Amino acid sequence: MARIKPQALLQQSKRKKGPSRISAVTVIFYFLILALVGFFLFASYRHWSSRSRLQSEDHLSVSEGENTFVDSKKSELPGYAVLNTSKGSIIIELYKESAPEVVDEFIDLCQKGHFKGMLFHKVIKHYVIQAGDNQGSGATEDWNLRGKQHTITSMKHEAFMLGTSKGKHNNKGFDLFITTAPIPD
Repeated sequence: MARIKPQALLQQSKRKKGPSRISAVTVIFYFLILALVGFFLFASYRHWSSRSRLQSEDHLSVSEGENTFVDSKKSELPGYAVLNTSKGSIIIELYKESAPEVVDEFIDLCQKGHFKGMLFHKVIKHYVIQAGDNQGSGATEDWNLRGKQHTITSMKHEAFMLGTSKGKHNNKGFDLFITTAPIPD
């Protein structure tokens, strides 16, 4: 057996090692990661571009600051309304077939600016979000008193549906409900 002298060992450790080779598996792994990142960026771009396209379609805007309307004719109702809140926008799809009078009155109130500054005063996690005139200013007294009840053809309360209260209000208030979970009949 041979012994390595300490000086030879020191010289051997001081030698610079050459760069290690990059394996094919490493190249494929990094390529897949880059492809995945590219896919997510492309999917995000398509989502945001379709979202802006959806908002640019015919809709009316209900905002805290200013109301802008595309068309006020009831025969050409917009399919969507946008409710701008301090936490973001809520896009509301209007179902004219299920409750025509309620949709017409909702649009009239939007045009009158009734929903400007309306507060969401009750949030129950996994159930409902409630907004409305809980002080009873009476801005929608006519809607509540002359509106027909739509109990026969009322829509099912699925998650993220917007609705109004069914009963007449003695305090002349108005309520909007947004369900955050399916509500049984």
